[in-house]
Amino acid sequence: MHRDERAYARLYQLYVDRIYRFLAAKLPTAADAHDAAATVFLRAWNYCTSTQVDHLSGLLHTVARGVIAEFYRQRRETVSLDEDSSWKDTLSDGSAGAQQVQRDVDVSLVRRALNALPPDQARALSLRYLSDLPISAVAADLKRSVNATNVLLYRAVRSLRKLMEP
Repeated sequence: MHRDERAYARLYQLYVDRIYRFLAAKLPTAADAHDAAATVFLRAWNYCTSTQVDHLSGLLHTVARGVIAEFYRQRRETVSLDEDSSWKDTLSDGSAGAQQVQRDVDVSLVRRALNALPPDQARALSLRYLSDLPISAVAADLKRSVNATNVLLYRAVRSLRKLMEP
């Protein structure tokens, strides 16, 4: 794959959905996730053209974590809901905009619940369900056995359910 554009394009097709889901769970909007995904794959391509890479999935997730951290470091301006009344019009019309707001709220609640979990549980859930990695890959990333990873995921899901209950 070292400098082979067609091979990288095939790998892009294999990993783009996983990386996008990972980013969408961590970033505030779908547009931010799309931008971040483009940045991740561009940086990974630049790295792959100069260095031999054995595990592209690991590289992509490492780059994605860096892009997420960079996004939040660079984010400066926030607007409170009281200052920006456009959201009130979106909610009141009952259209697709209101449905999008509901989805955003749901994602926000899940994101907060994930952040409330211990880091190893949150990471395991993100890798398994957002990045759609097999248990063996999650176990390798967490440097745990497959059985220990299964137990960790079970406990993480149970904890997440408790946090998500009203």
